[in-house]
Amino acid sequence: MKRCLIFCLVLCLLAGCAAGGSPGATGKALCLVKAEYPQMQPFPREEAYQDEATGEWDHSAYEEDYEKWIHSRSQLRRDLPEGYNRGLTAFFERSAKELLRPESGEEEENRVYSPLNLYFALSMLAETAGGDTRQEILKLLESNSVESLREKTADLWTANYVDDGRVTQILSNSFWLNESLSYHQETLDLLAKEHRASSFSGKMGSAELDRALQDWINEQTGGLLEESVEGVKTDPRTVIALVSSLYFKAGWDDEFSPEMTEEQVFYAPSGEERCLFMRETQDMGLLYEGDQFSAVIKQLSEGHMKFLLPKEGVSPYSLLEDPQALEFLFSQNQWESVRDCTIHFALPKFDVTSDLDLISGLKALGVTQAFDQTAADFSPLTDTPGTYLSKVQHSARVMVDEEGCAGAVYTVLLQECGGALPEEQEEIDFILDRPFLFSVSGIAGETLFVGIVQHPES
Repeated sequence: MKRCLIFCLVLCLLAGCAAGGSPGATGKALCLVKAEYPQMQPFPREEAYQDEATGEWDHSAYEEDYEKWIHSRSQLRRDLPEGYNRGLTAFFERSAKELLRPESGEEEENRVYSPLNLYFALSMLAETAGGDTRQEILKLLESNSVESLREKTADLWTANYVDDGRVTQILSNSFWLNESLSYHQETLDLLAKEHRASSFSGKMGSAELDRALQDWINEQTGGLLEESVEGVKTDPRTVIALVSSLYFKAGWDDEFSPEMTEEQVFYAPSGEERCLFMRETQDMGLLYEGDQFSAVIKQLSEGHMKFLLPKEGVSPYSLLEDPQALEFLFSQNQWESVRDCTIHFALPKFDVTSDLDLISGLKALGVTQAFDQTAADFSPLTDTPGTYLSKVQHSARVMVDEEGCAGAVYTVLLQECGGALPEEQEEIDFILDRPFLFSVSGIAGETLFVGIVQHPES
């Protein structure tokens, strides 16, 4: 049976049509629908308002631009309803517990997962699915209808998008479509409006389209996943590439001093490793404690990072089975067991990358019909029969140093089609390089001119 490949790339994005560039072609891909992204007032950095020659500081100009920046951010989020993220913690806990669980033989490997990225990915997938396929996705995301999920996803996007020079947290979506097939334009329009997903069309399997797709992902993710992205390629049988990514970069609220960084032993499962540790002393620190862990929270310029240290004899994977640890990781509630103390904090500089296959995890979470060739329903987007998901690959990277944190993620959903696609048409060259006949018809269809061209420039 002939099969078609559908790459659904679901990530931590701004090239071409998707980021407000010129509509039209990206490489050899034609932009069909352009999604709009908000333009934000740049964060005013104080050093930009100081005259290098005189040393004078333009306080009034700084204050004016600062107020504009504050207004720009508040305008973007002014209509967010209270409780817009209700139910998200439950999905984060369930999915992290299931999807971070290591496969046999992978217990000692780094693993990174973005629950927010997967949430956005599955939200778009729900828009393209129908029947029980859609219902399973809605149940996992704890939504009663695709309309309520759509509204919630839009609020989450608004709440999480920022690109103002102080913090970068870019969420981008797109669809790449096989030019030889038809798709439901109303669904593409809806995805552009509600999910800010641009749509492109091109020749699947061509080197030009693959490069355009890879360049798009790399630009959206700050180039952090270039090695992984090299493996993202379409096939002549590819029907759709659905792309969602997340790119994040923020500095520490209080940076580590590079002078305090020194080499130290890290006790890895396989043995001792020497690496660079960043150090600081928190004189009025907060130590959070659970039955199986202790934790420290370090603030970023916006947001924070939580670091959980398992108690002696407790594996990090054991904490994924600990409801208390999961609650601390994902809940925004106040933590009861907190100690005020001086904390000598040492954090190894790290750069971790992982590629996770999410199929078994998603099935365990209740999404099964999307992977069933006989039951999957993706009719809201295309009438191509027999389409189903055959692979879900989640690639992520997080880096931490003295200045702050950067991360990027994308998820690849490989979809195959059980039905045969139309055969490719024979390709011919039609070159008018010898005498030829032509005709011209007018507005009513009448022939106005007919002629023979013997010498084009005579």
